[in-house]
Parts: sequence; C-alpha cells; structure tokens
Amino acid sequence: MRITRRHLIPLGSAAILAVPAAAHAVVAPPPAPVLVPVPPVVAAGSGLGWTPVTFAPGLTGPGYRVDLASPTAPALGADLAGAGTSSFAVPGTAVDGATYTLSVRATANEASSTAAASTPFLYDARPPTGTVRIDAGAPYTTGLTVTLHFAATDPTPGAGEVGAIDFTEGDFPCADPLACHRSYVTGVQKYLAAGPDGIRTISARFYDTAVRAGKGPSEVDGNVSQIVTDTIFLDRRAPTARLTASAAAVAPGVPVRFDSAGSIDGVEGPTDSGLSDEMEWDFGDGATATGATATHAWASAGVRTVTLRVRDRAGLAGTATTTVTVGTPGATAALPRVTGLRVLGAPRAGTPMRVGIRMRGRGVVTLRLLPSGRAAALRTVRRAAGPGHVTMTLRAPRAGHYRLRATAGGHTMTIPVVVQPPVRAVTPR
Repeated sequence: MRITRRHLIPLGSAAILAVPAAAHAVVAPPPAPVLVPVPPVVAAGSGLGWTPVTFAPGLTGPGYRVDLASPTAPALGADLAGAGTSSFAVPGTAVDGATYTLSVRATANEASSTAAASTPFLYDARPPTGTVRIDAGAPYTTGLTVTLHFAATDPTPGAGEVGAIDFTEGDFPCADPLACHRSYVTGVQKYLAAGPDGIRTISARFYDTAVRAGKGPSEVDGNVSQIVTDTIFLDRRAPTARLTASAAAVAPGVPVRFDSAGSIDGVEGPTDSGLSDEMEWDFGDGATATGATATHAWASAGVRTVTLRVRDRAGLAGTATTTVTVGTPGATAALPRVTGLRVLGAPRAGTPMRVGIRMRGRGVVTLRLLPSGRAAALRTVRRAAGPGHVTMTLRAPRAGHYRLRATAGGHTMTIPVVVQPPVRAVTPR
C-alpha cells in the first residue's frame, strides 16, 4: 500500500501508520458444490457433473479441483478454471473395472471450499459383444417376414448385463432411430423392406447397462458394441419345370426316358437361389423316381400322366406334366420309327443334299445335320412322313465331315456324312 500524508496521524512527537478498515475484512470461502448423483456403474465417455457455486465478489481465480480416488487404481484429478464450469470428463486413463469416488472443491486464489464427495462407483469401459442370426441362420427365405435371433454378453468386472440393442435392415445409421433402438431381447420378428429379391442384410449393435453420465438428449446409455451383421437370400419366385419324353406312345414293358433339361429357377441369375438337386418324378402308376433324368416302363395299357416337380434352393416348387399312351402288346409296330437312313448321291458344298429315309409307321420325322463332335445342329428339317420310303432335302454346308441324324417316335438313327468341295467351273480356251 502506498503511504500518503493523509495516512500519517500525529501522536505527540511521533507518527504512526494508519491501516484502512477494509484491509481487516475477511472474504468468505466459496461454498461446496452440489454434485449431480453419480450412477453405480459409469460408462466410458461419461461427464461427472455438479451445480456451479456462487463465488464472492472479492475472490479471484475461481475454479474447481476435481479428484477421482480409487483403492485399486492410481488417483486422477485436474484443476478446472472458471466459475461456471460444471462437469469433468472421465479420463481415458481411468482403469476399467476399478471403483472410484468423485470429490469436487470450489477453489479461488484466496480460499477453497470443503469437498463434496460422491458415493463409490464402478468404471466400465468395455462394450458387450454379440451376434445376430436371421431365421436361425437359414440361407434363404420365401417371404418378407423373418425372425431375428440375438445373443450378447457383457464382460465383467463392469455392468455385466446387456440392456439395449439397435437393429436395422442395411447399414447404420437407422432410417428411424426410435424404431431402431429398444430394450435387449433374444428374438424379434422383422419385416424386410419391400423391393426385389436378392441378398438382404440385418445390422445390429448392443449396449450394456452402464450409464453414460452427462449424456446429451440424443445419446443412448451404455457402452456400445461393434456392429455385427447377418444375411439371408430373399427368393419369392417359384422355378419353372420342363420335361421331355423319348416317346409319347409305347407298348407295355417298353421303357420311356424322361429329361428335366430346360427347367429353370424363375429368371435365373443373381436374384434367384437356383435349382436344387431335388427333382421328383411321378409316373402315374404309383412308381416314383428322383434325379435330373428318369426311365420308366408300364406293365399295363392306359394313358399315364407323368409329373415332374423341381425345387429351388429356397424350397419353392414348380411342376410340369406330360402323358404317355401305353398300348397293347405289339402296338409298337404302329409307332413311327426310322429303320433306314442314307445320303442319295455325293453331296457337295452349297448344293441340295438329298436324304433317303425308310419309315415304319407314320409320324413326324426330324432330320438334323450336325458338325462332327458337336451337339448343335447346322441344319434341321421336320415333316410328317411314312410309312415306307421318304426323301428329304437340306442344303449342304461347306466341305467337311458331319453327322446326319433322323428321329421319329423317340427313336434315332445317325450316320456319318462327308461333304465334298464344290465343283469348279472350267473356262474354255
């Protein structure tokens, strides 16, 4: 304090220093903070709070001293400046599973308050772990309604309990957060979104029952797990069955061969599950068979209905039928059949090729010219003919080796054919 003449008061022959009355005033220390109740188990990312105190006008450097004490872990603390400070973020160095007690003192340069202490709390920094399965892990579904199965655990020490779950179709964030978040359950029905068939994905994450103290209004409690997913293939299109028979009419005891070639699962491709190996044949007389092809003979005469049922991997089925007329013994003599096949003349490239066919009975005969070693026909001619000798014509391709195949009544005959080069014109001299 600067001493001036007005502070010197004469007293006899001496002078004494007068001290202002204000220098004798004592400023009251700040009051103790009022803590926000601390939950029994505190999650990572929590902020521990208190109500800011009112500091006296004469106090300078207002702030707070925060300490976290533990009987099993190193103490943590910090000095926080500012009269309005009202929370302390639990440091990342806090030990998971340790028990802490929070104490807070209001401080100033001149004085500090008594400490306000919380009840002990457990610090839980580890999230739960879990899985999600759609329809118990089934690879396919034929409808939009599925059942979700959840399994989750929370490690101890800590909350030791799973309290909530988020799940959504596709990826997070949820399109509807309110519908996405709910209390933890082990199973719930879910309606898949409308849309095309194909792979659908369910995502889930789990929360333990630790409390994230000081959370905002849009936050959820607890430590949250990593996101887990499961997929299922949605297939609502039944397959299409197709069958062919080697003959439409036979005598009793004569076998007929059936083939399921051409059957497809809807449109095929990535939006279908694909045909399974479950192909079933019903021959109309109580006999059945399985497989892509089947052969059957009937013991008695009659018109038999043959049914093929194919399934896709999702379990949907499609059927196709055909009829076979089973005649009396000896009826095969009336069935059309190729009994002879030959090429008339020496065929040359680019010219008509005449083919002689001998038929037993009358029916539709199909004549095909195939490249050697290949199944696809280069030329095909079909007509009703017989009985007896029939002549059919098709255009010869370029020179080379081929196969000539004639089919009638489910019976086939094949012969080799050599097509000669075309005749070159001779220019007169």
